Amino acid sequence: MGVALVPPIVLADELASGRLVEHAETTGLTERFWAMTFPRRFPNPLVRQLIDANL
Repeated sequence: MGVALVPPIVLADELASGRLVEHAETTGLTERFWAMTFPRRFPNPLVRQLIDANL
């Protein structure tokens, strides 16, 4: 038995099956994601949209 701080989406199947249970909910936590790309001969337009969105 143990305790972990994990976003529920990561454990959706385990929570739905009852294998794991949510004990408490936190609020006010945020995450940052970084994307790094190398110059490409054929750039991915979706990556360009994400970078330009400046989320």
